Amino acid sequence: MKRIITTALLASLTLFVAPAICHASTENLFRTNPEKSIIFNEDPMEYGYRNGNFTSSGLASWADQFVDTNVGTIMLNTQSGRANYSGYTTEAYWEGVAHDSDYWTTDLNGLRQKHYTGMLNGIEFTEERIKLLRERGISPWVSIRMNDVHDMSDMDNPLHATFTKQHQSMLVGANSPFYDDQRCLNYLNPEVRNWYFATIRENIERYDMDGLELDFMRESYTLFDAADRAALTEVYTQLVKDIRKVLDQYEMVRGHEIYLGVRVPAAVHVAVDYGLDVEEWSRLGLVDLVCVTARWATSDTDMEIEKWTELLKTQAGNKNIIISAGIESIYRSNYGQGPGQYTGIETTRGMAHSFLSRGADCIYLYNHMNEYIGTGQGHMYNQFRDWTPMLQQVNSIENMAGLVRRHAITFRDRVAHNEAVTSVLPIVLTPATPQSQELNVHVGSVNETYDTDNYVIIGVNQNYNGTGAGAVTSAGDASVKINGVECPYVGDVVTINEPRPKNLSYELFDLIRYKVPKGVLKSGYNAVAVEALNGKTIELQWVEVYMNSSLPGMRNLALNKTVTASSYFEESTHYIPERAVDGTVDLWGWTPMFPADTKPDWWMLDLGEAYNVSRIEIVARQLRDGGDEGNVAYRSNFKVQGAADAAFTAPVEIASTGSYGQSVIEPGGTWNITIPEENITPIRYVRIIEQDNENVAYTFPFLTEVRVFE
Repeated sequence: MKRIITTALLASLTLFVAPAICHASTENLFRTNPEKSIIFNEDPMEYGYRNGNFTSSGLASWADQFVDTNVGTIMLNTQSGRANYSGYTTEAYWEGVAHDSDYWTTDLNGLRQKHYTGMLNGIEFTEERIKLLRERGISPWVSIRMNDVHDMSDMDNPLHATFTKQHQSMLVGANSPFYDDQRCLNYLNPEVRNWYFATIRENIERYDMDGLELDFMRESYTLFDAADRAALTEVYTQLVKDIRKVLDQYEMVRGHEIYLGVRVPAAVHVAVDYGLDVEEWSRLGLVDLVCVTARWATSDTDMEIEKWTELLKTQAGNKNIIISAGIESIYRSNYGQGPGQYTGIETTRGMAHSFLSRGADCIYLYNHMNEYIGTGQGHMYNQFRDWTPMLQQVNSIENMAGLVRRHAITFRDRVAHNEAVTSVLPIVLTPATPQSQELNVHVGSVNETYDTDNYVIIGVNQNYNGTGAGAVTSAGDASVKINGVECPYVGDVVTINEPRPKNLSYELFDLIRYKVPKGVLKSGYNAVAVEALNGKTIELQWVEVYMNSSLPGMRNLALNKTVTASSYFEESTHYIPERAVDGTVDLWGWTPMFPADTKPDWWMLDLGEAYNVSRIEIVARQLRDGGDEGNVAYRSNFKVQGAADAAFTAPVEIASTGSYGQSVIEPGGTWNITIPEENITPIRYVRIIEQDNENVAYTFPFLTEVRVFE
C-alpha cells in the first residue's frame, strides 16, 4: 500500500529535529509479503514479566519465535499508565521506585528491576526489538494505549504516571462490568489530550516505526450527555488529524511511509457512541489500518465485519484501508459465571476462518501472551504442539483447510452507554418452555471436500437448581437440530483438546455431542435449536459447532482409542495408559510400574481397524518441579512397532531411538516419526516397547501423548 503525500502538504510541514535514537532511510515492511498477514500485539510488560534476559541475545530469541510463521506485523506496546522507556512526557515503570520495596523486588515478577538492569546495560527495549524485527523481515509498529484502568483504586501504585495522580479530577468512568474501578482520563480536558499527544509524539520521535497504532480499546469509555459525546467526537478527530500530520513530517525524516492504525469496538454503533468517527477518519485518509475487536472479557465470535467493510471501504470510499479482526485470549459464553476457556488453536482457527470469510483483510492477535503458552489445562496453546502451527495457519482460509476448528457462541463485552452487557446463554429449558430460540453460529465457509465430520456440542449444568437432574445422558433427554435437521445423539464429548470449556462457577458441567448429517452445514450462519424432552429441565450454557475434517494426514487416529500396557504406576490415575491418548499434553502420562515385575515394558494402541499410517508423534512427559530431573536419562532405549494383530506375529519395525540418532526424547519434547512411503503398510496396532530389557533396568518414554496419522 502507498500513501500519497502532495507537494502542497509537504510545503506546509515544519519538520521536528529527531533525537539521536532515530534511524533514517529504512524500508517500511508493512504488508510487503501478503502471505505474512497476521498482526501480533505484544503487551508492554510481557517480556519483563516472563523473562529476565534483557540482552541482545535474549531479545533475539524472542524475535526468532515469529520467523517461521505468518506473523508479518508486531505491535510493540510501549506504555500502560507509565512507559517501558525513560522519556520526557511520563516516567518509566522503574523510575522513583525504592529498590528495597516489594514494587521493585517482587511486584510484576520483578519487572521494574529487570527493565532497569537492561537499560544500565545499554538495552533500549523497544529500539532493540524494532531492529531485531526488521532484520527478520517483520514490520515493527508502536501501539499506544489511549487510556488505562489498571489498579485505579490504588493511586499510590507506581503503575500510574504523575500526570494521572495529579489530575484525578479529570477521571471519568468506563462503560464495562469487568473492573471494580474503571476511571479513565477524560479527553474533553485540554490538559489530558495535550499530555497524550506529547506522549505519542515522543514515541514517533524516538522510534523508527513502520506504523503507529492508537488503541482506543485500552481504554474505551463513553459519556452520557449527547453534547459531550459530540464534543468528544470532535476532539478525537482533531487528535487523529494532528497525529497524522506529525507522522507525515517524520516520513521524510525516516525515508519511508509511516502508517496509522486504530483499535475500535466490534460494533459500528458502539464506536460511534464512544466518539470514534472511524468513517470520517477513513474518508479523509487519516488511518490505514482498523482493528475491530472485543475489549478483554471474551473474544467476540460475531463481530460486525460486514458492516465495517461497507462503512469504511464503500461508504467512506477508502478501498485501500486494511480491516483486521481482533482475537482475544479468552473465550466465554457469558459475562457471569458461565463456562469459558482460554482461546486455543482450534477456537482461533474457527474465529479466523469466520472473520476472513466475512471480509476481514487479516487477523489481529491481542493478549496472546507467553504466560498462556504452556502445557496444562490453564494454557491457550500447547507450546510443544500448537503455538507455531497456529501462527502459521490463521493467516488464510486456505491454510486452515481440512483442520479442526471450533465455532462457539460468545458475547459482546463492549456496548453503548444505553445498552447492558448481555449474552444469549445460558437458556433454561423447562417442560413449559422446552425449546430454545434458534441460536445462530457463524462457521465461515464450508468446503464439502474438507468439512465432512461435524458436530453440534452443547454444554449443560448437570446440577441445575441443586437437584442433579440437569444432566443429558441419552437421546431421550434432549433434541438438537441444525438448520431444521435433526442431529443424532452421540454422547459425552471426549475428543476436544485442551483448552476446553470449564464452568467457572464450579458446578458440574457436561459437554454432549450431536452428529451433523452430511450436507446440512452451510457457509455463514447456521441455526441451532435445542429442545428438552420427556419433561426434562436443562440449563443450556454452551453451544458450538465443532468441525473436524477426516482428511488423511489431518485426523489423529489415536485419540481416545483403546490402549493397554505391561503395567502402570498405581500411585494415581495420572499414570494410566489412557493418559497417552486423551488429547492433553501436561505433567502426566503413562508411566510403567517400577521396579517392573516383568520386562520389557510396553504400551500398545488399538486403532480399531487397519490404516496406512504415515506419521507418528510421541510426546514425552514434562519434568515436574523438584521431582524427576534424574529421569531424563531413562527416556531412551525403546522402539516403535506396528502390526495387523495384537500378538505382533509379524511386527513392522517403524523406528527406534537409536536408528533415529535420538537416544533421549527431551522432557516435553516431541519425536516426529515419518514413515517412508515405500514402507507404509496397513497396521491396526502400534506398540512402544523397550529394546534392551536385560542390561537397562529402568527405561521408558514417559508417554504424555501419542498421535497417529494416515
